Amino acid sequence: MKPSAKSKLVNAELTMKTLFIFGGDSRIGCAIKHFNRYNCDIRVLASTRRRETEHGEFHFELNANSPYPALKAGDEALICFGLTNIGFCEANKELAWNINVSSTLHLIKHLYDAGVHVCYLSSSSVFEGRTTACSITSSKTPKSLYAKTKAAVEHKICSDYLSNTSILRMPKVTGTGWSLLDKWRGEYHSAGLVRPFSNRYIYPIGIEKICSKISILFREKRLGVLHVNGGQKISFSTLCLQNASSLGIDHKKIQPTKDTDWKRGLMQTPNLLPNF
Repeated sequence: MKPSAKSKLVNAELTMKTLFIFGGDSRIGCAIKHFNRYNCDIRVLASTRRRETEHGEFHFELNANSPYPALKAGDEALICFGLTNIGFCEANKELAWNINVSSTLHLIKHLYDAGVHVCYLSSSSVFEGRTTACSITSSKTPKSLYAKTKAAVEHKICSDYLSNTSILRMPKVTGTGWSLLDKWRGEYHSAGLVRPFSNRYIYPIGIEKICSKISILFREKRLGVLHVNGGQKISFSTLCLQNASSLGIDHKKIQPTKDTDWKRGLMQTPNLLPNF
């Protein structure tokens, strides 16, 4: 009996290389999912916290003993989830460490043991307090708990999993859906005024560049620590003014102010020197 067209399609999908996105609900995860589905010849499956999954999704939560999807050697996995709010991590240290470090490393080990090429998304925050652009050989200086969790996972990867794992560090990814833009929009609609900091800075990077770099990373099987650099240094207040129209904010209602929280000053992050 000849196999049906449907069974042939199913078999082809099972043998095709698969990119697993752990963090498919995140802004970066969603962008990577769509980028790869439309630009790369690869099967893409993305995790979701929702119990009812759609086509191309699988339910997975880091701290909920979720079952792992079926993996095979040669597959690829992107890890882009965890707790990212610095204030929340500081207020919930044990929870943040369990999710961002313990559970994440457990996942990485499982993927690595299955022969999966893993890409762990890290951050320029591991260089908190630096004022000049950092290279992959620069000493890490994490100060916030969030940054310390990133540094801890990086350390373990470099110690045990580097033969099939990539660490991709990047500055703050800006653009649509960025929480700070949503915060400014909310402030304007609730108070009619926005007070962005004039003495806090970022080196913005667009999500399209991140998608392209991750695609190259997997295609060329780049292993080890990799840096993607951001753009020119820009203050929050200037960024707010630049995005005022798209946010529906009257630029005359933007009043730049100085951030006097010295702790946030210590956690200022630098740009990165790219190496691919």
